[in-house]
Amino acid sequence: MQNQALTLSTLDDLLVQLRRIMEEPDYHPPEKIDFSGDLSRIRLYFKGENYKNSLPSSCIKGLWEYQQSLYRGAASLLYGSDRITRLTKDDLKNLELVFKVSEGSIDLTALITGFVGSIAEGFKTMDSKDKSRTIILVVALMATGWAAVNIHETYQKTQQANIEAHVKAVDQQERSRQFEVMAGLVKQNEQLQSFSHHLAEGGRAIIKGAGDAEQVKIGYAQFEKDEIQEINQRSSRSQANAQVYNEKVKIIRIEPKGSLTRVTFSRNDGEELTALIEDEQVDNQDLEVIWEAARSRTHVRLQFSVTRAGDSVRGTQFIGLGIDDVPPESVVARNKMD
Repeated sequence: MQNQALTLSTLDDLLVQLRRIMEEPDYHPPEKIDFSGDLSRIRLYFKGENYKNSLPSSCIKGLWEYQQSLYRGAASLLYGSDRITRLTKDDLKNLELVFKVSEGSIDLTALITGFVGSIAEGFKTMDSKDKSRTIILVVALMATGWAAVNIHETYQKTQQANIEAHVKAVDQQERSRQFEVMAGLVKQNEQLQSFSHHLAEGGRAIIKGAGDAEQVKIGYAQFEKDEIQEINQRSSRSQANAQVYNEKVKIIRIEPKGSLTRVTFSRNDGEELTALIEDEQVDNQDLEVIWEAARSRTHVRLQFSVTRAGDSVRGTQFIGLGIDDVPPESVVARNKMD
């Protein structure tokens, strides 16, 4: 059995395997675990007047932020740091999700098998039980939308019930017990806890981008219009401050994305930030200055704003090339946390 691959395709399969790993001392899971069916993908669904045949730009931005959160979570699992720059080019390629739109609806699906495979590859030296347990929990957090339970504490029980409803083999009391065990396992593992946090932040970005939707589904988690509005209002109230910076930075990575350019740069204090530049809104010469700084590995002065809530960076916005005769930093907004 050890040399055979095991395929899990339902939440019931996943829970049974996790229970065996936890409760059977003599059980050794196979080296390779494959995932199919609902466990092989993440599904996002949007319902609303503006979501019949296309996605609003705000929603596309939310998807981009969701991918960034996945990168941070993956970096935490693989390297113990949530800095995206810890990921290699191969990591970025293998961890990128490609969403496909179902014809006639805004129903997005993306296979996560490549993502999970890359994570598993990084756990080669782990004990087989530890590795299997970690991979199973990663899939549970992603495919089922379980991490979305933590987007807003008011709706935790509702979202957990939505997910638990997809477990068929046991009664409600046993389902709740098994999910409590899973939650405890995540809390015991610092890297998994960080991964779950970043997934929840990514889910929050999706809901923020779909603020006018009537319904949003992330995996099995389902948010109705009033919940979407409350989550976005709460996020707005909790926005701690926004600062505009004018300082020299080092370009770590630059990548064209259609009509956008994604730039990751490092500040003098070591903080790493990622911003999207809309090519049409930037002078070509200015954009070339940034590309040249990346190629030559030299510093370049930029103006950018950073929105923070507590210790978390909620977003970075590129403003333009820096100006030499203004202060390096200026506070443009500051709101108290709730």
